[in-house]
Amino acid sequence: MKTIIKKNFFFLILLLGSFMSMNSQTNSATTETFCQGTGIRPYAVDMPSGTPGSTYTWSVTTSSGNPVPTPISNGSNATNINWSTTLSGSYVVHVVETTTSTGCVANEVTLNVVINPTPTATIIPVTTTTFCTGGSVVLNANTGTGLAYQWKLDGVNYTGAGATTSTITATTSGVYTVIVTNASTCSATSSGTTVTVNPSPTATITPLTTTTFCTGGSVVLNANTGTGLTYQWQLDGVNYTGAGATTSSITATTSGVYTVIVTNTSTCSATSSGTTVTVNPSPTATITPVTTTTFCSGGSVVLNANTGTALTYQWKLDGVNYTGAGATTSSITATTSGVYTVIVTNASTCSATSSGTTVTVNPAPTTSAIFHD
Repeated sequence: MKTIIKKNFFFLILLLGSFMSMNSQTNSATTETFCQGTGIRPYAVDMPSGTPGSTYTWSVTTSSGNPVPTPISNGSNATNINWSTTLSGSYVVHVVETTTSTGCVANEVTLNVVINPTPTATIIPVTTTTFCTGGSVVLNANTGTGLAYQWKLDGVNYTGAGATTSTITATTSGVYTVIVTNASTCSATSSGTTVTVNPSPTATITPLTTTTFCTGGSVVLNANTGTGLTYQWQLDGVNYTGAGATTSSITATTSGVYTVIVTNTSTCSATSSGTTVTVNPSPTATITPVTTTTFCSGGSVVLNANTGTALTYQWKLDGVNYTGAGATTSSITATTSGVYTVIVTNASTCSATSSGTTVTVNPAPTTSAIFHD
């Protein structure tokens, strides 16, 4: 008995009749099934010991009208058939043995070959595959009836959500591929799609001093620095328009919430937490004399400061704390020449100093004694 053998340890056996009698030959067909893209496959006829020399005629036919390959060699008991990488469908491998010494021809032996089509495997990113930390891209594989999927990242099975579906959301740098398998268990691997996740910078604000101060004060706000970083400061969510708005440092003089957007050379950005600056209003400080501020020795003038809720006072005379009555009240009675000012402080401990009010006390004349001549 003789057989057609597909080598590489995958045996598809066809029983051939005895060389001794054509009438006793049998033809038991076997089917070989494999996936498209296999290329060259070797075949051979089993040669039992004691078989006289023979020649063999190999051929391939198809019932589907597809082009068929020509066996690479003819005449010997072995041949190679190049199924290329594109053929699919049903084929028949034929072999006829002729005994060299007698010219007797054996019945034709056939091997049915079924080449199942291999699916396509493609990846279509929905958006750009280069993005910043925290971003993502949806990768879609081609779809079709009966297809199964296995995604891979850098050649290793992907373990994220959707790893065996047609779609994944990639958040990690690397080369993504997908293995698509059809109902015939034929598979194809897509080309790699490279996803690049660029790191985002940090964004922090460090105030140099307290962020709560009085009108006329300020605080320097410093952002973190680094090579290639650019900046955009914002005040209450709107681009800051003061000096240094696109530098790493600004001097804040206005109440509000300050943030800074830091961008690196990969155009990745981060926004800092907000830093609240509170500018407390300073009070007004004025002096209103009740009468004239120029008078004779022994006279006086009442000086009134402005009043208001929770205001406190400190009067001064010629720049030195006044020590007379009412020095820390809203009103004093001035009897001494000099320049009077008042410091007014509100509940936020913000102060203002009034303009000076000059009091002039003129000396009284000295009266001479009256004499009688």
